[in-house]
Amino acid sequence: MQTLRGSTLLLMLQLVSGLLASHCFGANYLIGVNFTGAGAGGAPTSLDPGDSAGVIPQTAWNNFSAYSVTKGILDDSTSNHTGIMLSYATGEMFGSHTYNPGAGFSSGNDKLFNGYLNSQDPTNSTMGTNTITFTNLSPGNTYTVIAYTLRDLAGAQAAYWINEDHAHAIVILTEDEGYWQSDPTFRRGTNTARPASELANYVRWDGVAPRLNGTISVNVASEYDVPASFYRGPVNGIQLISTNAWPSNSTPAMITLQPVNKRVPQGQSGTFQVVVNGPWALQWYSNSIPVAGATSASFTTTPLVDFAGGTNKYYVVVSNNVNSVTSSVVHLVLVPPLPPGGIFYDPFDYIPGPLQNQGDYTPLNIALVHSNGLSYTDADGLSLEVSGNSMRPQIDWDPFPNMPIKLFGTNVYGGLNSTSYVSFLYDFTYLSTNNSGYIGVSGFLNTNVPPNWDWADEQMFMGKRWYNDFLGYEGNGSGDSAIPYRTKGFIVVRIADDGSTTTVDMYVNPPLSGLPATSDLTVLPGLPRSFNAVAVNAGEWDGPVGEHRNDFTSPGPLVDEFRFGTTYASVAPIRPKLTIQRIGLSVQLSWPAIATGYVLEQSDSLTAPNWVAGPAGNPVSVSASQSARYYRLRK
Repeated sequence: MQTLRGSTLLLMLQLVSGLLASHCFGANYLIGVNFTGAGAGGAPTSLDPGDSAGVIPQTAWNNFSAYSVTKGILDDSTSNHTGIMLSYATGEMFGSHTYNPGAGFSSGNDKLFNGYLNSQDPTNSTMGTNTITFTNLSPGNTYTVIAYTLRDLAGAQAAYWINEDHAHAIVILTEDEGYWQSDPTFRRGTNTARPASELANYVRWDGVAPRLNGTISVNVASEYDVPASFYRGPVNGIQLISTNAWPSNSTPAMITLQPVNKRVPQGQSGTFQVVVNGPWALQWYSNSIPVAGATSASFTTTPLVDFAGGTNKYYVVVSNNVNSVTSSVVHLVLVPPLPPGGIFYDPFDYIPGPLQNQGDYTPLNIALVHSNGLSYTDADGLSLEVSGNSMRPQIDWDPFPNMPIKLFGTNVYGGLNSTSYVSFLYDFTYLSTNNSGYIGVSGFLNTNVPPNWDWADEQMFMGKRWYNDFLGYEGNGSGDSAIPYRTKGFIVVRIADDGSTTTVDMYVNPPLSGLPATSDLTVLPGLPRSFNAVAVNAGEWDGPVGEHRNDFTSPGPLVDEFRFGTTYASVAPIRPKLTIQRIGLSVQLSWPAIATGYVLEQSDSLTAPNWVAGPAGNPVSVSASQSARYYRLRK
């Protein structure tokens, strides 16, 4: 019994040894590169679980899904950062599409590395050749290189060569997905004859010496295709194998694109993103406390429950074996909703200080409040109601390019058979003469959940921009005279749709009693436009980010008294003055006739007021004996 068990164990060891021998090459150090799979949607980063582990079993694959990589710093099979870098450019990529846990991919290449680079050109031209290059290799070492190949259609005859040695290219008929599914066995291609006939899904080179500059390149292109077909040479992934340790990474961690503030409605989460220069370790923080599991380039917060939640400070720390860097601090900023009725007024009367102004952007102080409010008196001597403060933008937009002063949203306006009005006061007298400023209002439409209303969603901009006036969307409508430079005044914009066409009219300094028959500027921005957010904009915008100039005398462009409504009266209110005068035995009460929507109320006491409706009419006459009563106008 003991002898039988010993024989059985010996037989099993022999079988296992044979299996290991077919997969083991004495390699201690591996780097694997996977193209286009990149673990998207939960996809595996190497092989499907039911397939063979490959010629060299490995974990910790480096994933790339971009058309071009110029400095991809690589990890080894134990996830340590190496000094080896990758570069490539390709004409086409076949991605892995949607991955369903437990069911595989719904479409796309669901085997091998879940996607591939395509050579794209059946004539094997330079443009149709993928070139993948490893750099910083030791010229004194030799390496094994394995290139994996599988495509979604049969019949691709592809050539693979190393270090530009096209004369000794390995030419194979690449396996297609159907064949792989029926027989998931790795087959090595070795044929250098043209045309090729052998069926294979990987090629391998041993003893590869880097060039004098420490590089090894792998090329792949289609070769000898049927003229009527468009088969291309695919490369799904590459392994670089060494018997010597890799050089350690010496590249400092850097943040190449900082996270920015996110504007979200109450009850929504915000997603911050950061871009770094390598596969480094990341950790997001909320109020200086690390967030469990927040270790990727994208971080989604908890929902913004109330205004106080917007004061949370978020940032990310990026580190590698060389150094550690901390990003700028960002916030979730509450976007106040537009009311369902479509009437909205904001005087910008805020408390100065960080985050006291909901929805407003500057790098350090989200509320930039200017102590003086703006006013407007029309040709009839009537004054627009004025607040105590106005809003000013940051002068240099570099930290957060082209952010609105304030944004309101969540209800949909515009579109078929609708009319909307926006208005605001502006002061542009501090603009320099270099045509670098802008003021205006933008309409956004965002159908994403949660909505962030970013600039890609902008439907129209209305106002003064650089050297011209601007309405509609990019390229639609401009003029040079409606808003003179270095002036201040009152702007009204009407957005009207007749069921087929949207018309945008801009009025500069119109009378408060009613809009004139002719606008100062009119454009037709094309198809009917709807929007679920309105942003007030002002700032300096001259040149690319990082090269903006501070071209304003302080305080810079000012904006005040923003209104949004469905009638002109709702966006151009006046301060009605109740006039009381004695005429004979009566007291007459009156106010300007254009102040529509107001009613007269009266009370016999101010100590314990009980306001009730007063007499109807305008003017109103009451007996002098009743003159001890108190009166007020209410809307």
